[in-house]
Amino acid sequence: MLLVDSINAFFDTMVAVVQWDFSWWYDPIHMDLLAILGVFLLGSFVGLISLSHLLGWTFKHYRNETNAMIIGFITGSLGVVWPWKKEIYTTDTAGNYMTDASGNPILENYSRYWPDFTTAHTWLAIGLIFAGFLIVYLIDKYGQQTNPA
Repeated sequence: MLLVDSINAFFDTMVAVVQWDFSWWYDPIHMDLLAILGVFLLGSFVGLISLSHLLGWTFKHYRNETNAMIIGFITGSLGVVWPWKKEIYTTDTAGNYMTDASGNPILENYSRYWPDFTTAHTWLAIGLIFAGFLIVYLIDKYGQQTNPA
């Protein structure tokens, strides 16, 4: 929630600057929120650059192992992004849904199923899956041509 407040403070700052109102500069709460946003952005930037260099180094020295690891991460996450699933909620002995402190039902797991191949949405999703595979394949081929290992 603190980051949401920081983004709102940034938006308010931009609106104030466009209106030539610089009173936000003397508001300590506003400045604290902007500082939080700045630290978050700096950390994101440093983390992205560091991860990029780490992945580049591992691709250079351990290309096949790095590809296998990334494919493993993607394969492991398929169950989470699988579009054809039904939520299973936790129930008590009487069969009533159990809720958390906010009153929302507690999600226990998903029941995954094969899609109905007679609907257009299913074929659109399957087409997008294949398009994603094709894009990754073409990018890999391009990378192998421009920078052979």
